[in-house]
Amino acid sequence: MKRKTHKRPDSVPKSDGGSFSVLLLHRLIFASVLFGIGMNAFIIPCEVVAGGFSGVALIFNLIFGSPVGLTVILLNLPFLAANAAVYGFGYIKRALIGVFLTGGFTELFDRAKPMMPGRLSGALLGGAFVGVAMGMIFSLGYSTGGTDLAASLICRTRLGGRLSLGMLIFVCDALIIAGGYAAVRDSDGALLAVICVIVQSFFIDAVMKRRKKIL
Repeated sequence: MKRKTHKRPDSVPKSDGGSFSVLLLHRLIFASVLFGIGMNAFIIPCEVVAGGFSGVALIFNLIFGSPVGLTVILLNLPFLAANAAVYGFGYIKRALIGVFLTGGFTELFDRAKPMMPGRLSGALLGGAFVGVAMGMIFSLGYSTGGTDLAASLICRTRLGGRLSLGMLIFVCDALIIAGGYAAVRDSDGALLAVICVIVQSFFIDAVMKRRKKIL
């Protein structure tokens, strides 16, 4: 008997039915390289806990010294498994690819030389690199996992039924930024995290809008 799955939220893009081509793989790898550079050259050295599971991983890095890329992958695994159980494997297979590529390149570039002249410029440049990378990945129909997977599960609860998916993701990111402040007691870092998230959002939207015009 076929296992019943729930209606999918919009947190992970649906497949367009296209094949996984070499060109698509190259684009995903290029975006993941940008993501890894943005994290290791700017965001991590600046200690900017800018939301998402990468923010949680950075908190662990600041407290325990754990590797950010590997931690991001490990944090995503239970949420990927839970979403697969609730919505079916087809829902999370593209998130799975995005998680392992972005987490893998973040770990690969772990020893990249910091490139920022200051924390503010690091937050701005890091937000730009990561935002462009995420916009490319989203526009290709893939996902980086993280708080959108957590939010999609909360959607199944009574609390989730009262809030939109976007608001749930915002709340998750806000809690992570607050946790980063509580972990390091850095008010400047909290402000930089907000700036970084705004820059990320701007570039995500800019890349996705440009791709829609091209298509």
